Amino acid sequence: MFSKKEAGPAVEHSPVIDRPRAQPSQQMPSIISEGVEIVGDMIGETEIQVDGAVRGNVKAKRVMIGRTGLVDGSIKAETVTIAGNIAGDTNAKNITLEASARIKGGITVSGDLSMAAGARLEGKVTMKVSGMPDTDDAEDKDKETVSKPNGNGSGKPANLPTGGKPGGGSAGMGRPAA
Repeated sequence: MFSKKEAGPAVEHSPVIDRPRAQPSQQMPSIISEGVEIVGDMIGETEIQVDGAVRGNVKAKRVMIGRTGLVDGSIKAETVTIAGNIAGDTNAKNITLEASARIKGGITVSGDLSMAAGARLEGKVTMKVSGMPDTDDAEDKDKETVSKPNGNGSGKPANLPTGGKPGGGSAGMGRPAA
């Protein structure tokens, strides 16, 4: 019933080729396409491109937010290019805001900041300069108080009276007090 058949020529199987991993500079970006929504943090070693939505924090070497992209969270990278929408803080060495960029949150940059005409930013920009000592929180709060509008829509700093002279003098701008 089970007879032994003659063996034909042996078929050699080629060994599995172990492909070397691509170097980080050669890898394609991880792309979140338009229409895709990620809920949670994203962490990558190379580049992340967001054309869809990420509701969480994004951390990578390079981050690109396309025109249709949205990040509702913070971004931390060496290089960030924004053409879409961000609702959160961005921290990078180099940041480029394209004309279509819409940011609601703080930006901290230690290298170059480029902002195209038409880009919109609602938040605080902090430029870290190497070799400069960091200020403490009390000094930062004082600076924030000085830069806030006084609430009457004039855009003048809150600690200056409407006459324009520190200390409450009534003389107009550029005129000596009597």
